[in-house]
Amino acid sequence: MSLYTLLKIFHISCVVISIVGFTWRGVLKLSGSNLLQKKIFKILPHVVDTLLLASAISLVVMSGMYPWVAGWVGAKLLALIVYVVAGSIFMRSQQSQSRQFFWFAISVLAVGYIVAVALTKSPLPGL
Repeated sequence: MSLYTLLKIFHISCVVISIVGFTWRGVLKLSGSNLLQKKIFKILPHVVDTLLLASAISLVVMSGMYPWVAGWVGAKLLALIVYVVAGSIFMRSQQSQSRQFFWFAISVLAVGYIVAVALTKSPLPGL
């Protein structure tokens, strides 16, 4: 098995862990759970997302599929920015429940788009 294949498997594993973790933390936040105050919920997401980003950058460099070369990679990058901004607003804000849900939904939709683009290798999945 090649280094690229191993790195891709590692990256996909980090993607799954990151999405499941964010969704779980989102549900806990929306339900008002105190579990989010535990140290693991404050540290682990940053570790996973750092590994995820490092593996993504490594895959881009190894493959040469830079955002300006492969349109679908650029689309994923833009959607990642939306996901990070919306997720940060959601996790750090003390807004009303409906506004929190709005930012959570934007985050989940952005991550769904990222996954769809990754699977189809198209910036317009399904078309």
